[in-house]
Amino acid sequence: MTFLAILVALALERALHAAELEHLRQGNWFAAYRDAMLARIDRLPGGDGPLGVALICLIPAVLVWGIIWFFAQYSTVLAFVFSVGVLLYCLGPRELLSQLKDYVDAHGDNEAQAGTGEETARAIAGDLMESEPALGPEEDPHRAVTEAALVRANDRLFAVLFWFAVAGPAGAALYRGAHLNARNTFADPGEGGYTGVASTFEGLMAWLPARILALTYALTGSFEEAMADWKAYYEECTDPFFETSQAILSCAGCGAMRISAGSHEAGLAEVRGVRSLLKRSLLLWLALLAVLTLVGLT
Repeated sequence: MTFLAILVALALERALHAAELEHLRQGNWFAAYRDAMLARIDRLPGGDGPLGVALICLIPAVLVWGIIWFFAQYSTVLAFVFSVGVLLYCLGPRELLSQLKDYVDAHGDNEAQAGTGEETARAIAGDLMESEPALGPEEDPHRAVTEAALVRANDRLFAVLFWFAVAGPAGAALYRGAHLNARNTFADPGEGGYTGVASTFEGLMAWLPARILALTYALTGSFEEAMADWKAYYEECTDPFFETSQAILSCAGCGAMRISAGSHEAGLAEVRGVRSLLKRSLLLWLALLAVLTLVGLT
């Protein structure tokens, strides 16, 4: 059922993008929920640190688990439908492959639509980089989009699928909660505060799926160059292990595509290339999940 739920959720995700309904998956509610929880537990030991992060991320996951358990007592169909709904909500919030296609299409040759296309491309680039693009005059925006897509693929798709396959809808909800919590935390002093703990927890949950995805990039692209760039990064890395996932995904992905991370020689072809790499990576994951389903491991 896990594999079927993933297929249905991925198909619905594409449909939401086509129908321009992806705004229904925005996690804007999470900040209000987090602040309300912190107001109630901030006086407890660790309430503004590890305890707060644990409770805020675990409560939605436990609720999802409880609802699934309740539905499963009465109807397998209801449990399946709810599982698909949870997975669909945890993916994204925007479908990455369709976004990349829209970005490429926005750079079409139709001069009459040049202004609109530029605005669309800039909006997509800002969303992928999770900020307003502020590139220097010598920087290639297509390279920035390419490297951002390699990282966002884990945040939006592969890590969610990984935790869904490992721990069901509750696992997907826990990862999405950790991601939203780390991305929407307020600034506080010190690495031991709430923001530091939230970032560490998200980094821990992203660590394993990010490495599996980096290996997938290598297997579906240029293996030798991907592994060489990955190794080269580790030789110079001084960051804690839970803060290295984004850099590893960028290095391995660029190596798999035979482009040098950090150089500025990319063009629109690299955006097409990263979309193809992500499609191949997704197909490989789905094939592996299908095999695991056949042998009864998922």
